[in-house]
Formats: sequence, C-alpha cells, structure tokens
Amino acid sequence: MTVRFVSHTADVQFIVRASTKAKLFEECARAFSLCVAEGKRISSREKRTIVLSGEDDLSLLYRFMDELIFFVDGERFLVSNAHVVLAKNELKAICEGIRLTHSKGFRHVKAATYSEMYLKKQRGGWEARVVLDV
Repeated sequence: MTVRFVSHTADVQFIVRASTKAKLFEECARAFSLCVAEGKRISSREKRTIVLSGEDDLSLLYRFMDELIFFVDGERFLVSNAHVVLAKNELKAICEGIRLTHSKGFRHVKAATYSEMYLKKQRGGWEARVVLDV
C-alpha cells in the first residue's frame, strides 16, 4: 500500500497504489480517514455496509468516496478501514470505524470531485488519484 498526499490550493488530493483494484478501494478508504482525522489513527468499533454500482471504475470510486462522506455528515461515522469486494461495476464494502461525538480536530470534507480524479491499471497493480473538496 502506498498513499501520497499531493499539495493542492483548495482541495485535498491523494494518490493511492495497491496490488489489486479491491485493495485500491480499501486504501482509498484509509486515506479518506487519514484526511478527515488529520493524520490520527481511528479505531474500529462499529461496522457499516456499503452496496453500490457505477457505470465504470471511476464512477464507482467517486460514489464510494461520496458514501464515506455521507457516513461522516449524515451518521457521524468515520470509517477507519474497509473490506471491499468488486464484481463488474458493483461494490460491496464492510466498513469499520467510530461514531464521532464531536467535530473538533476533524477536517470537514464537502464532496468528492471528478476534477483530476483517475483510476488506472498499471504494471504491478492499480493507481488512483482522489480529489476532495474541503
């Protein structure tokens, strides 16, 4: 697993590499958690399930990030890690994390954006760039 945060003027973006596409989605969930928690490790106390579909890999990744944002905004739940299963253009993720009791010390993510986002297969695995509007 490799995560690298990239400097950006108004957004947070990160590049993730992994050996498989499913692991890439799992690492994107961990990177999202690091972004929201501003680098602090989050424990795994509760579970939530995400089931969704997309037109292609990129839309699936975008929708996955959008669901992670919804968990924080709508349910006050921050994912620490996820176990992802992919089949065609469908995703099922069992997400572990914590219920947030306060927002102090956590970064607010407004939305994921397609701007500069990509997901591609490369030699030795997969790579994705995710851009989050903060």
